[in-house]
Amino acid sequence: MISKMSTLLLLLLFCCGFGSVFGNENALTESAYSELANIDDLIDQGKFKRALTTLNRLIPKLEAQTYDRAVSLQLLGHIHSTMGNRPAAINAFKQALETGMLPAWVNHDLRYSIGQLLIAEASYRDGAGYLLRWINEEKDPTAESMALLATAYYRLGSYGAAANQMEKAISADGGGPAAWYELLLACYQKTGRGAEAIRVSQRAIRRYPDMGAFWDNLLYWYRHAEMAPESLALQELMYRRGMLNTAEKIRLVRSYDRQGMPYQAADLLEHELETGNIPRTEAHYRLLVHCLLRAREKERARGILAQAVSQMPSGSLQYQLGTLLADMEQWRAARDTLENALASGDTGAVGHARLLLGISHYQTGNVEASRDIFRLAQADAAFHDEAQAWLRYIEKQAAMERVKAP
Repeated sequence: MISKMSTLLLLLLFCCGFGSVFGNENALTESAYSELANIDDLIDQGKFKRALTTLNRLIPKLEAQTYDRAVSLQLLGHIHSTMGNRPAAINAFKQALETGMLPAWVNHDLRYSIGQLLIAEASYRDGAGYLLRWINEEKDPTAESMALLATAYYRLGSYGAAANQMEKAISADGGGPAAWYELLLACYQKTGRGAEAIRVSQRAIRRYPDMGAFWDNLLYWYRHAEMAPESLALQELMYRRGMLNTAEKIRLVRSYDRQGMPYQAADLLEHELETGNIPRTEAHYRLLVHCLLRAREKERARGILAQAVSQMPSGSLQYQLGTLLADMEQWRAARDTLENALASGDTGAVGHARLLLGISHYQTGNVEASRDIFRLAQADAAFHDEAQAWLRYIEKQAAMERVKAP
């Protein structure tokens, strides 16, 4: 790109330090100077096409391996670059280099320009070559140049070299933009370097705390490394910052449960259900009840199930509530709930529901009804023996009552 400084002044700078403006091999000839000054005026007026046409007419007239030609080719490259014609700019800059007539520091800067343009044109290998030479010869290479070289290496599949350059770029910059961390993390993802990915993710989060991708990346690597406590702590922090969606909140609930904290799991899930942040579905109610029972909160679980049953006609939820009521020996409530569950045809466990209903009938004094239900329960192989045992027990009790009768 052409700088804000006029092209004419730029040309004069090329001449400084090489004697007079005209008259030696490292300075412009008077005729070339005059032509380039006119072209400079066109550029200042924004007439790039006319400037390009004039310059293309001039260059063939200039002798090869002369300073006039070298400067003209360099200017040609800048105009092409400004007009967005990168291939033409690359070609012009290369020709300028090949003359061997430009000062070393100008050639040095041209290599950087060529490297940039080649990478922009997806010529990553050639571009990396020019850029690497510039970096190696530069006393204080910029962080941006190292980041650009890292991008080229990444595109070439040289992920280790890309990571090395990007680490240098971030260090040189004292931070760097988010895109640099993203590319570095992609390198470590490709090479499976989890420890480095964790370190970079942590640093990226400190610099860009509002970018969820870095939090997600760190969470991924914690899980990959089976760092359960760190993973849970990070999920908690993400939850407090409002960074988790529904699925991720459910995952946090399950993480609490797996790590022996069912009470925390239940508190979180109940709060999210009450606020409507997590949908009130049967599956979510089931998970909540599971956590409450693991936390030995039977009464609280009973209340949750009763609420869920009142909100949705689910035979399976009624069955679960009936099962809990039977476990708590609330026989009348268990009986009524299990009857409703079986009537719905949607318990998912008919044999067990019938067995519990038979027990509930027996415990509430309806022996005949319990006998009938136990006979039905025998149809399920899983509960056949238990149902038969209850039937034998009922018959034994009846026989004992007959003996006692006068």
